[in-house]
Parts: sequence; C-alpha cells; structure tokens
Amino acid sequence: MKEHIVSYAVKNDCYKAAQRLVPVGIVVHSTGANNPYLRRYVDSPAELGENIYNNHWNNPSPGGRKVCVHAFIGYDAGQNIRVAQILPYNMACWGCGQGGKGSYNSSHIQFEICEDNLNNRSYFEKVFSEAIEYCAYLCYIFRIDISDIVSHAEAYKKGYASNHGDCDHWLKRYGWTMDTFRKKVSEVYRKNYEEKTDYASLVCEKCGFTSQTREYLDRYTYSEDLWRKLWLAMG
Repeated sequence: MKEHIVSYAVKNDCYKAAQRLVPVGIVVHSTGANNPYLRRYVDSPAELGENIYNNHWNNPSPGGRKVCVHAFIGYDAGQNIRVAQILPYNMACWGCGQGGKGSYNSSHIQFEICEDNLNNRSYFEKVFSEAIEYCAYLCYIFRIDISDIVSHAEAYKKGYASNHGDCDHWLKRYGWTMDTFRKKVSEVYRKNYEEKTDYASLVCEKCGFTSQTREYLDRYTYSEDLWRKLWLAMG
C-alpha cells in the first residue's frame, strides 16, 4: 500500500464540529458519480492536480449537504491509485446518515471509493485492491474486527445508516459481495500483520507521537514492554 495523502478538509463543517470518535468499525462507500479522480473530492495537493471548479469537500457544505468522510480512494494526477485522508481518525465523520437504530457516524471510520462508469474491470480490481489493503491497515492500527467492516448498504440494513446501495451494486457487477471483500481483507491482514505486532508504531500512530518522542521512550530499559502496556491500556 502506497503512502497515504493527507489533506484535511479544514473548511468542512464536519471538521469544524470536531466530534470525538473511538473507531469500532469501518463503513465502505462508493461515490455514485463517474469521476475516478481524487481531485474531485480532495482539495488539491500537487500530486492530485487542480480542481478548477472548486467543488471538492474542503468547503463548508459540499454540494449543499452536511457531509464528510475520513478518506477517498481513487486516481491521483498520474492515474496511480491512492488513499487521500481528509479527516483525522479520531474525529467523527458525517458519511452514512441516520438509520432506525442510530448512526455509524459516531462509531465507524468511513471512506469513499471513487467510481468510474462501472464498466472498467481493471480500475475496479485496482481500486478495490487498495481498499482491501487500507481496511487491513485500519483493522491493525485500531484493532477493529474484520467482521465489523460493512458497506453503506449493509449499514442501512442493520439500521445504522440511510438507504443507499453502495458499494454492493458495484461489487455485484464483477461477481463480488461484501463477504468476498471481507475475506480478502482477512487474507491481507494475515499476510501483513499477524504475528508482527509493533506496539511502538501502533501507539505512535494512534497518539500522534513524533519521532523524537518515540526515540526518547525507546531509550527506556524495558521499552518493548512499555510500548505493549501503553497499547493495551488504550483499550
């Protein structure tokens, strides 16, 4: 998985509200528009190219809606598939609306996969491969159970989101379901993260520690056990 682009949507009302989030699951969305380029949604770092219409989500109410997610996955300016994060992970997003039982906005990391015309199998495979890697990474960092990854459509059926069909409608075109997606996340997780627990990196990622802080704590005689205890204490 390539290094994530980080370009926080600081002008978005969701970012300004800064509601606290402790993630316990992941909601996978797709955008529902034929535009696979990240610059459509993410305020333009150089590697994404310019959004000449200024209709990205670093606006108070993009498209007239109170909406925001944590990240998008799609093309950068060079047609490389990338993850672009627009909200901190400890900040609740406004991604899935409200269901009869409540909303996963208060409990789940959420990201959008940029749709194309849904007829390009090569793009589908590349963008979902990145989404699978991304979910495995998030499950590792935040100790999220893979069974707690859902699509927007599944979140609606469970009663915790508005009535949308993404991204199941796209998966279905290529013979996939969300069970297929979760199985592939599990395979990547086992390959990349099982039995490789780096507690220092986990704590630093979750707490935002600088490299200087890590170096300072690494000098402690029992630093390995310290990192493990810090991670476990985070619950």
